[in-house]
Amino acid sequence: MKKIAFLLFYVLLMTQLYAQDKLSFLHTEGVKIVDENGRTVVFQGVNFGGWLAEEMWMLPFKETPPAGSNFLPIKDHVTLWRAVEKRFGKVEMEKIRTHFRNAFFHEADFARIAAAGLNCIRLPFFYDVMEEASGLFIWIDKAVEAANKYGIYLILDMHGAPGRQNTKQHSGEENVSRLFQEAAFVQKTCELWAKIAERYKERSIIAGYDLLNEPMGAPNVTTLYLVQDQIYRAIRAHDAKHLIFIEDGFKGLGSMPNPQVAGWKNVVFSTHTYPHVDDSEDDLKQLIEKIVIARSTYTVPFYLGEFNVRSSCNAETIRKCIQALQEKEISWSLWTYKIAGKKGLGSMWGLYNRPKKLKKIDLFHESRETIYKKMDLLRTEHLEVNGQLAEVFHVSRITKP
Repeated sequence: MKKIAFLLFYVLLMTQLYAQDKLSFLHTEGVKIVDENGRTVVFQGVNFGGWLAEEMWMLPFKETPPAGSNFLPIKDHVTLWRAVEKRFGKVEMEKIRTHFRNAFFHEADFARIAAAGLNCIRLPFFYDVMEEASGLFIWIDKAVEAANKYGIYLILDMHGAPGRQNTKQHSGEENVSRLFQEAAFVQKTCELWAKIAERYKERSIIAGYDLLNEPMGAPNVTTLYLVQDQIYRAIRAHDAKHLIFIEDGFKGLGSMPNPQVAGWKNVVFSTHTYPHVDDSEDDLKQLIEKIVIARSTYTVPFYLGEFNVRSSCNAETIRKCIQALQEKEISWSLWTYKIAGKKGLGSMWGLYNRPKKLKKIDLFHESRETIYKKMDLLRTEHLEVNGQLAEVFHVSRITKP
């Protein structure tokens, strides 16, 4: 009887907890994303890069080790924390990593994002975080509660899967791409997503799951979508409610499968773009036209999960792009919320970016105390508002919450 009473109490507690989510579950109706009242929802978002998916160009870590030392260069997530562990030991490395994450992310960031007029955060993470002592959920739980407080949808994005889905550092381990070559990595990816889906299946503040960020390592479109189909089915075994985002891996919108034929329900197709020529405005316009055609062909909503323009352009290009996306009711998320690396200086990256006075963190030489103090300066209130993007978004020029 005690066991039954406890289970009933637990169910009641969880029901009350989930009922507190401010935003409703979303689902697809034709080419639209709608809420439980049938109202169209267009994601107007930003990516929260650099927090659970560290990219060195976004962060002020010194990458080159001292001459003659036995340290390897820091070039990605794996080599970053490996270098810290080599110098300080595993226990201290975990403390330093936790300190970094607590500094880089704060509830106040969600308040800023909401104040900027945005309704969505795409949250990149590496699978590696799930295997840490504290695990992924402690961090996503923090994000979920903060997002819920400010009424912002979260899209969980596996930026780096087991085996890695491309060779870029933004998958967590540069020059490694084995996911599509080994069934064991696909199986592990499915298992991890199943755990995530089981944990968050009742949280409506989470809009959905972005299966694989930029899966360019797939040798062909058949393999790309067969693997994503396996992940889709692993999630659906636990969670039938949330949206699932399927990326094209830069293999072209015209090669994406028909969701009805694949048996996919509640899916959103996604692509990214970073024009590398001066006529970025024309490139973005052409991409939007392709999305409209593909959306009609597949009868599925589309999401421009990442985009930005080269520094030689200006905020007006981004403003025009967003306006065109809004007119066509295409969801989008800018890359990215904040940049603390050298490329943030005078660039279009980040609603908040690096001030000139911010100094690099030397993990090879500096004391723990100095590293902690420098990491504290990564809090958004110490960064600068991107003046150009402040003209597009309602980005506060007063950076303290």
